[in-house]
Amino acid sequence: MNTERATSIISLLEKYSYISVKDLANLLHASTPTVRRSLSELEREGIVVRNHGGVVLAGNGLPKPFSYRFGDMKEEKRKIAQAACSLLADGNIIYLDTSTTVMCMIDYLKNRKNITVVTNSVPAIQLLHNYGIPVKCTGGDLNDESMGFVGYDAESYLSSIRTDFAFISTPAIGLDGRISDYSEQETHLRKVALANSACSVYLFEKQKLSHSAIFTLCNSSDVDYLISNADLGSVFIGMDIREYQNGSGIFIARVR
Repeated sequence: MNTERATSIISLLEKYSYISVKDLANLLHASTPTVRRSLSELEREGIVVRNHGGVVLAGNGLPKPFSYRFGDMKEEKRKIAQAACSLLADGNIIYLDTSTTVMCMIDYLKNRKNITVVTNSVPAIQLLHNYGIPVKCTGGDLNDESMGFVGYDAESYLSSIRTDFAFISTPAIGLDGRISDYSEQETHLRKVALANSACSVYLFEKQKLSHSAIFTLCNSSDVDYLISNADLGSVFIGMDIREYQNGSGIFIARVR
C-alpha cells in the first residue's frame, strides 16, 4: 500500500466525513483506478467503508440514497416545506433542487394557481406531473445518488432563465454560516440556480446545523431566507426571525 496516499485519504475523510471517489481522485491528483485500489486496501483493513460511489471512515454515517433520505425525518421536512410555500404568490416561477426537504414542498403547491416549477430532480418531475403542476426540466447528466440532472447542459439551461424563487437544501450548514455539500456537480448547479433567481431560500433541519461538507455553496448571508426547525435566533444573531405559526417550532429568518 502507498502509505503516503493512504494517510492523505484518511486525513481528507477526517476533515470532510464523506467524499466521492471522483472528488477524492481530484484532490489527490491521482487517477480514479489508483484511488480505488488504495480504497480497496483500506477497506480490507477495516479503515474505510465504500458505498454509493463514495467513501467514509469506518463507523461514520453514510450518505443515504434518495429513497432512504426521503423517509428520514419526513414530518420535520414537511413542516419546513409548508413554511417555505408561505412565501409564494400565485403565478411564481420557482426552482426546486434535488433535496428531499425541498421536494416536500410539492404537496403544498397543489392548490396554488399558475405556479411553474423548474427542477433537475427526476422524482420531483414525476410527482409534479401527477399533480398537474407545470414543470420544466433542466436536462443534463443523471446523478445516480441524487436522482437529479447535473453537468453542462443543466447549468446552461438554468443560466438561460430567471426564476422568482430558488429553494435549496444541502447536508450541512456550519455555525459560521457556511453552506456546503458533498457533491461537486450539485454544488455547481445550485450556484447557477441562486445566481438566476430573484429570491433564494435555504431550508434545513436542525440535525444539519454545525456540520461541514467538502464543497462550499455559499454563506447564510448570501441567501434571502433561512427556514428551519432549529432555533435560528440563538445561532444567527441580528437576523429578522419569526416563527412560521405560533407553536410550530419552524422559524423563518429574513437575511437580506
